[in-house]
Amino acid sequence: MHILAEDLLTAEHAFELLDCYSNCQLSPDQFLEKLEQLAPTTHTNASILEKDIKNVLERFKKDDGHVHFCLPDVHLKTITKQFSLIQGLCHKWKHLQLEELISLAHKIRLHLQPNYSDILKIMAIGHLALKIKFQIELHSIQTLTVLGLLAHKTSCIAQVKTGEGKSLIVTLLAFVLAMQNKSVHVISSSKNLAMRDQLQAAKFFNIFAISSSHICKNEPEANSFKANILYGTATDFEFAVMREMLYFKPIFPQHSEPNLFKRFNYAIIDELDNLTIDTATNSARLGHAAEIHFSWVYKPIFAFVKANYTKGLFKDESLQQLKEFLKEYSNGKFSSQVHQLANRQLKNWLKSAFKALFVLQENIDYVVDAKSGEDKKKILIVDAVNTGRIHKHSRWSHGLHEFVEIKHSISPAKETITPISLSHPAFYEMYNCLYGLTGTLGSQIERETLRKIYQVETFDVPTQKPVLRKDFPLVAVNTNELHLQTIIEKIQQFKQTKRPLLVLCPTIHASEVLGEMLAKNNISHRMLNEIQAEKEEDILAVAGLPGALTIATNNAGRGTDIRLDPESLERGGLHVILTFYPNSDRVEYQARGRAGRQGQQGSSEIFISLENLPHLVKYMQEIEVRRDEFIEHYLHYQRMREANFLKHQQIFQAEIERYCYTLVQKFFTFLHTFNALCNNERILEKWADTLKIKK
Repeated sequence: MHILAEDLLTAEHAFELLDCYSNCQLSPDQFLEKLEQLAPTTHTNASILEKDIKNVLERFKKDDGHVHFCLPDVHLKTITKQFSLIQGLCHKWKHLQLEELISLAHKIRLHLQPNYSDILKIMAIGHLALKIKFQIELHSIQTLTVLGLLAHKTSCIAQVKTGEGKSLIVTLLAFVLAMQNKSVHVISSSKNLAMRDQLQAAKFFNIFAISSSHICKNEPEANSFKANILYGTATDFEFAVMREMLYFKPIFPQHSEPNLFKRFNYAIIDELDNLTIDTATNSARLGHAAEIHFSWVYKPIFAFVKANYTKGLFKDESLQQLKEFLKEYSNGKFSSQVHQLANRQLKNWLKSAFKALFVLQENIDYVVDAKSGEDKKKILIVDAVNTGRIHKHSRWSHGLHEFVEIKHSISPAKETITPISLSHPAFYEMYNCLYGLTGTLGSQIERETLRKIYQVETFDVPTQKPVLRKDFPLVAVNTNELHLQTIIEKIQQFKQTKRPLLVLCPTIHASEVLGEMLAKNNISHRMLNEIQAEKEEDILAVAGLPGALTIATNNAGRGTDIRLDPESLERGGLHVILTFYPNSDRVEYQARGRAGRQGQQGSSEIFISLENLPHLVKYMQEIEVRRDEFIEHYLHYQRMREANFLKHQQIFQAEIERYCYTLVQKFFTFLHTFNALCNNERILEKWADTLKIKK
């Protein structure tokens, strides 16, 4: 009775029922039934808050080693109350059939502007429908994350550790927004993930007549864009926007909402770090075949640079020599075209040829893909600085890609021109509101970068279960040879304990070198570096077995759970070895976070070679310090310094990109108007009459 009596009115009702029961006016079954009707907003909530929510909320608002950026107190109080109300509604409606829940949802959807109470009802209906139809019961962290995002009046990103069910959070959030009659774009880091998530979520959305689709095909169908919830990658959406502008043909539905000041309603960005931090200022470029080709210049310029790279290559005299060289190339076949080449363009080509020859390295900056045969080899770019990911559909500009192709005896691809491009900062500005979910957001500097570029707030979400992973201190050795030897010894040590191992390397080349060393020592392993012969899913399927050893680049398999065998869990879980010091907190957290997911045991450590840090070694010789502690502090300081520099660079570049896009919009608006005039028969007749009169 004390639990029920949380407010005076409930207490009075409870005592009235007790009097009726005492006076034999109610049977025991009737008394319990009446008492239970009072419980939905009290007893159930109290027990849940006591047993589950209280502990979770405590971890939401304090730095426990994994929650560094807390949800503000005002929002925390709000979502605590909201969660209690949702649980009350779930208890109240727990006996309803799915058809009755659908009917309730339909009535709410008819409201043009759903209120605060309606949104909580939508969430409760979503909870119950998932449980009835799919036997999925959302846990408190998932619900609180959605409430935390919605509590912000502006755009917001939540850091949700991998393994906490981000896909379900995205599904519930998209459902809540779509039920408010808003269009929702769910932006994934890859086409495969977008198509997979859409296919899975569609089964839930269809229950409530919410249409969903994806635009991941090379030529998406027009009807796909009409869906309430649309899935795709950032570039899928960006290319669609650019095609609209370039071909004067609407692709996305035209909104007539008076309060919609921006192009789109909502975007939910899954794994936001892949889309905005690693590639914050990358542009999607729509290419067209060039009408005037200068593809003939690449081979002679490459040969010229190879022969003259020590002779002041970028001086004005060299430019004149290059022009003479080009005039004589192929028995003067192209001499008449040389005068069309501007000095600025020639300088760019010289720099690109030099970079292709002496700066870019195979299996570090790019890979040569010969999977389709020697006659169909391709140069694929590797993002060596950020993710280690291979960009299969990207090409370097200013002839750089063509020069690398020539370096490897590959015929350069046909030239294209770029009539229009669209960067992430300009694209995301088209949305009224952005919501993001990501496994790792990084340091305060990296979050500040996001806030400045995209005007988003951030907060960390605690894990449903406490993190048991042990992160060991950094280990520094003096030489590269000793570095490899130490890693081999550590691998052998863990092999004996039969714990699974994931060894992360900074580049494809580094992973190949380590693989060769392991082969020499007869240590069995599997390679996951994006150029391996085996399928990624086949490698990851066995990576969690006892004693399994997987050598990978930093990006390979990122965001994918390595499912551990029960014996592996008993022996201490996955151990992650980083063979390099990551260039950001975010990359380090991502790497270490592959172990100890979902409350499992696990561990991680970093090994570095001082041979690659000569300035640090020299400085250490001049002062007396505690070696390993000083090294870690120094590297972290350098990391923060670099992050701060990149922050200002990216913010400045984002502003330039946005300004350039406004000019592009003005140009294409004028071009669209001009095109409409050209297709207007009356205007054409007037022009024809005018010309006749003048003639």
